[in-house]
Amino acid sequence: SGNPLAMAAGLAMLDVVQRPGFYDDLEATSTWFGTEMERLAAAAPVPITVNRIGSLMTCFFTAGPVTDFDTAMQADAARYGRFFRHMLAGGIWLAPSQFEAAFVSAAHSPEQLQRALDVTESSFKKLID
Repeated sequence: SGNPLAMAAGLAMLDVVQRPGFYDDLEATSTWFGTEMERLAAAAPVPITVNRIGSLMTCFFTAGPVTDFDTAMQADAARYGRFFRHMLAGGIWLAPSQFEAAFVSAAHSPEQLQRALDVTESSFKKLID
């Protein structure tokens, strides 16, 4: 005997994720978003590595690949902190640590994602050394 509202919400969510093309659309959107982040960083230029699986992604401020704890620790955590604060000031809430994942959600509209990228671009430009 669980919470009936939580059960109804869970069943509604299962309806959504079972729609044809749901995961394909989410993967396409997530791929686009991660690629745009990389493009904006290169244009700034700010060295980043975006690790992404499906709709989960993390932006590390390092030019090299991040594949384990040691390479993650080589990323510039102070620069991530500045990025986080710039994004927050622009109305985009990210995890406060580069070791946590961000998510692209099916609930994010194209306009919301573009706004996040616009703030990302502005933030990257403020991070140039």
